[in-house]
Amino acid sequence: MKWVLSVSLGDPSRDHRVETEMLGERVVVERRGTGGDLRAAVRLIRAHDGAVSAFGLGGVNLHYIVGDRKYRMPDGWRLREAAEISPVADGAMVKRHIEPRIIDALAENGVQLRGSRAAISSALDRWHLATALESAGCRVLVCDAASALRLPVVFDGTSTFARAARAAMPWLRFLPVRLIYPGRTARATGPRPAPWPARRIGAAGRAFAGADIIAGDTHLMWSALPADLAGKVVIVSTATESEIRELKARGAALVAGTCPSLGGRSFGANVTEALIAAFDGRPPEDIPAACYVEWWNRLGLRFRLEKSAGTIQ
Repeated sequence: MKWVLSVSLGDPSRDHRVETEMLGERVVVERRGTGGDLRAAVRLIRAHDGAVSAFGLGGVNLHYIVGDRKYRMPDGWRLREAAEISPVADGAMVKRHIEPRIIDALAENGVQLRGSRAAISSALDRWHLATALESAGCRVLVCDAASALRLPVVFDGTSTFARAARAAMPWLRFLPVRLIYPGRTARATGPRPAPWPARRIGAAGRAFAGADIIAGDTHLMWSALPADLAGKVVIVSTATESEIRELKARGAALVAGTCPSLGGRSFGANVTEALIAAFDGRPPEDIPAACYVEWWNRLGLRFRLEKSAGTIQ
């Protein structure tokens, strides 16, 4: 049996457990949130170290990526170092080697990329997705400062953002995750918030409203999403069935999930990476890029692409 346990700093109300079969083997995929409690996450990892096939880390990264630079995140490494036996995945390898491939899937399904405006909620979290959109001809609006810090700043292009990030990240990386991403902690309990009035959605909301494509971390984008998503493509990471329905109800032309649906739930990139590591037997950082693609195909994993009329892939 393969057991993948995602330990998340996010809301426990989003916890989910799925049992399935892959390559003739029983697979259990489980997500447990600690509501921003880092100590509880450490205890959870230590209690299950060696028992699980692989851990996923949700709501926190080991590094943030800006171009060819990596910035180590202390909170993420505190969790990583709590495991001494089971491999630990934060999703970075999947974000690098798998997620950008969704751009080809969009193009194959008729999405016009060249000349489109794409707003991304966090390029630090999904640098390779942001640059893939740019390479496909999109004008990319980077909303990290507006989404995470509520600053009235949106960066036009990844290169503009990279200059600012390289100046800020040497000190910004030491801020606790709960301050950088408050939407991932216990304060964000309950159902997704209703759309904010236009005067309150801030710079991120205005960027989303003017974009043809909205992409990135689902939690960061949600509170600033416009009530009217008519004609827009929304690229999400982790998502529940109710969240997919809500995006379609707001009129999204296409909801694209970078993570596969397991038991009706799209878990985060960390779960996909942990699942691949569980079958491969190597730590995520030791698995070559080609093997990620190979395991993605062997395990039957697929991007989730849904039009308002229903699933199209």
